Amino acid sequence: MTISSDAAQRREASRGNGTTGGQFGHQQHSAPAPLTIAEPGDGLLSKARANREIDLTDDARGFDDERVSMMTLMKYDPADTDSTLVLDYSENPNWDKRFTHEQLQQHDLLIADAYSDWFDADVDDFEYQEDGDSNLSLSLTARIPDEELSDETVGQAAWNLHARFANETDPGTFGAEYIGAEIDRRIETAENPNVRAGIHEWTSNRGHAGVGVTYREKAAYFRGGDHLVKIDRDGHHWRAHIPIELNNARGREFDQAEADGKYEWIRHEPAETAARTNGLPEGA
Repeated sequence: MTISSDAAQRREASRGNGTTGGQFGHQQHSAPAPLTIAEPGDGLLSKARANREIDLTDDARGFDDERVSMMTLMKYDPADTDSTLVLDYSENPNWDKRFTHEQLQQHDLLIADAYSDWFDADVDDFEYQEDGDSNLSLSLTARIPDEELSDETVGQAAWNLHARFANETDPGTFGAEYIGAEIDRRIETAENPNVRAGIHEWTSNRGHAGVGVTYREKAAYFRGGDHLVKIDRDGHHWRAHIPIELNNARGREFDQAEADGKYEWIRHEPAETAARTNGLPEGA
């Protein structure tokens, strides 16, 4: 292949360009043309951007689990560099009849909180049924970078979400923790006479529990004024001064703050100690 004389001169000039032998000179290049990247995922991304959501429920039928009500690939904002896979479930927490009617009625928020915490799920609704069963509507999500979006990555993300949910809502799965056991522990905390008496003492003497009480494995939490309050199973009162963005008793953040040891829990005795209630729920 031959080149023009102008091109040959430019090539020769670039070889030296004022340098000594054996050194590279500075050659001018025009700006490269924009790189065109093929649309990933057999058009999934373009569909998500155009429609904001793609119904993939039929693909989820391969899970052979009637609890899956919908599977959707979402693009909340066309400019977002990630897409969101959403698996919607209709779950019956009492499928094995482990909870009494009274527990389902009294601890509906506790059970919803447990699913929200355990699976990092968005819980939409809890419906108690007279036959002792209940229906919990919840969503599990996974974020998938657009550059990795494909039928294969969507399928794998969906399987990962569902496999964990299926294993950990079944007490018979070897090697998997069971959410029912966690709910049992939280109900045990909620029904612990010392915890109930401790909440009653705090609210009687301090006059407030800022928001609803949230139960974890070994303690009850709520906001008391500008503090986060913890009542442990011995009935002891603890409080921590936590930044306002973490000081919400219905979130998971304060559990993490406690685990990280970033905020000091100080044992607190009310100015006046109310009479023990022997576990009666007054004021709790």
